[in-house]
Order: sequence, then structure tokens, then C-alpha cells
Amino acid sequence: MLHFYTEPPVSAEEIHGRLGSVSFCVYHLPSCVLNPRSPARALESSRIPFVIFGEDALAFVHFVPTVLFDLTILVPCDLVQAAAEHIQKELPQYQVTQERSYQLLNDDGVCALPRAIRLRWDGAVEKPKESPEAILIVPQSHFHFDVRDETRSRGLIPPFDPSDSRIRFPTMPAFLDAIIDTMFEPVDGVNHLEFRTSYLSVFLSYLVLYNVRDDDGAIDPDTEELLPAAKALLEGLKPGNIAYLDTFMRTGSTRMTPELRAERERYRVSQPL
Repeated sequence: MLHFYTEPPVSAEEIHGRLGSVSFCVYHLPSCVLNPRSPARALESSRIPFVIFGEDALAFVHFVPTVLFDLTILVPCDLVQAAAEHIQKELPQYQVTQERSYQLLNDDGVCALPRAIRLRWDGAVEKPKESPEAILIVPQSHFHFDVRDETRSRGLIPPFDPSDSRIRFPTMPAFLDAIIDTMFEPVDGVNHLEFRTSYLSVFLSYLVLYNVRDDDGAIDPDTEELLPAAKALLEGLKPGNIAYLDTFMRTGSTRMTPELRAERERYRVSQPL
């Protein structure tokens, strides 16, 4: 039986090491040394707008138990290089690397996030235990996201104090929209099977499973209707993505059928310019 969480399923030390939250450290790790030079804190000092994505967002805000890999950060498309340079200035142990996770690569070596910059901790220098091994700085357009739209992101949850930093995460509707939009409209129109199945589909499954919170799925067996928690996941989605998520929660299929593509297109053409 799965265990469903009502708080982040990772340790306070790990959250602090990756984000360097002052309020969390003060109230939950009173003996710790504040870490203003964590990657997120380093970028915060640049005034470059950003949103934490990936596994950190899954675990810290949406309570999905997952292993933490690269600290994935979305920034405006024209500020990717500046963000990388600022982190390196503050934390010179992080060096640019061309290595990419298998989840991002097709069999031919083409990367699903081609204009992202990855920084990896220099192995010659001892890394603080909970600091991320690598940071992936991604243009926001790769996930169809607008980091400047604060209605699509949220601050840190209690016991973090949202007023103490600009570290933000995608809201549930924004996270789901980003995943679905990227499935239907991959970067440069190039379909990456590994990225879609090992990254996007996994994230989608986790968000639904750990928010519906029912081992038996999202459907009421008596009425064959979506459970209330499943219906709630449809709220706030872009209209063109509702049919896809509804279908996924009913069937478990991530197929992008011609009917679902047509539904998205119908909403696209109906939106005012």
C-alpha cells in the first residue's frame, strides 16, 4: 500500500541544502549554519526571475516521494546564460558540462532540452552533503512556462515563510499544463520518446497518484465518475488540456490521439490573439 504525504517527503537537511531557506533553517534546524550560497539562493541574489521545476517541485510543494536529481530551474529564455554565469560567480565549484541525463536524450543523442545549460559540481572539491550534484538551467519556453506570471507559481509552503525569498514553484495547474503542453508541443517539434516516457509521463503519473490519494485510481467504481480529488486536478488547467488529463485519469493512457489533438487545436484557434 502506498503512503501518501501531507508534508515534504524528504529531510529538512536536504531541503535546506538545495534551497537554503532561512526561515526553515531557523525554525527546524536551529543549530545549522545558514546556507545563503545554495544554488537557489545564489540565483535569487541576481534578481533573475526563476521557478524551481523537476523533482524538487514534486517533492517540496506537491508531496511526491521521489529521488532528487538535477536541481532544475526555469528562467526567461534570454537569461539562461546570465543565470548560469551568476551561479558560477557565486559558486565557482559548479562547472558547465555537456553531460545529460538519459531521460533527456534520444537514441541518436539529441537532447530534449537543447538550449538548457547544465552545471555539475567539480569532483576535485568536496561537496556539501545535501547540495545538488548538478543544476539544469532551462529556458522557460522549453516547458511552455512564464516564470514572471506569479499566478502560475507559488512560494514555499509552511514551515517556510513565503515572504523571506523569491524561490517559487509551479502551482498544480501550471505543473500539469507544462507537462501536457510539452508532450504535445516538444521543443523544436522533435519528439523525444525517452523524455516523454521517462520524464513527462512519470511526472504526470506521480502528480495524479499522490494528489488523488487513492490506491485504486481516480474513478469511483460505483458511479464511474472521477473522484472529487481527481476533478479538482482539472480546475485551473488550460481548457485545451482538460480532455487529455481527464482521459489519462480514466484510462491511464498517455497516448496523444488524433481526437485529443483536435480538441487542443479547437481551443487554440478559439483563443483571442
